[in-house]
Amino acid sequence: MCIRDRSTWGATDSTMTEPNTVAIPIVYGSISFWLGKKADDQNSHKWVCYLRGLNGEDLSWFIDKVVFTLHPSFRNPVRTISSFPFEIQETGWGEFEIAIKIFFKQDYIDQPLEFFHGLKLYPTASNVTQSTKKPVVAENYDEIVFVNPSTAFVKLWEEKRLSSGPAIVAPTQSRMEEEAPNRDNPAGGDNEPSKMTDLSPYYTKFDEKAHRVLLEDALAFIKAEIIKVRDKINDVDQDIVRLRSSK
Repeated sequence: MCIRDRSTWGATDSTMTEPNTVAIPIVYGSISFWLGKKADDQNSHKWVCYLRGLNGEDLSWFIDKVVFTLHPSFRNPVRTISSFPFEIQETGWGEFEIAIKIFFKQDYIDQPLEFFHGLKLYPTASNVTQSTKKPVVAENYDEIVFVNPSTAFVKLWEEKRLSSGPAIVAPTQSRMEEEAPNRDNPAGGDNEPSKMTDLSPYYTKFDEKAHRVLLEDALAFIKAEIIKVRDKINDVDQDIVRLRSSK
């Protein structure tokens, strides 16, 4: 993922300098719970889809809102969350792709960022059966890379890094009763997620350093390819100049 400061839009290769970058790790994904054999066939699972910090910390210092777009069969399929935690919760039976769109604080950047997450309700391994005690977790690690961010953004980012203490974990069930239900609440087992107060024990433990190495390797490859293309363009330009001068 990458966001470029609007002050660099329209810059040509010849006028652009080596960019300054700020990389902020994020995790997006879903956790789903099977509600047991007594549950309604149309509402067999309760699930949450979210955007979080690497350690569950609050990202609202630079994120204004997150818009989740569900399958059109849901009532009110477009859900806007304007405060931490950035998450939605629902019940259903089917898996589908959820669009996640981040809107940033306009003091820093006014270009939104959109990506997609495949909701997972059922275990993928053939030898694993559904259980009301063990949820299905599907998470992805990524980094939002701000290219040539404003001075104010960099200053606040540095302050957040220096002052960051233990991770602030979102009470991920807090919105369950606040949001208007879109389906009847099915009967669940003893481990029904509405009775939980924290999903952090199910979070994937990502190795930020290992993922950063992979991202840096990919960035280095892209930069090398850009240099090759630029060299080819320069060679073509020189050939054009020679041809014109020979006429």
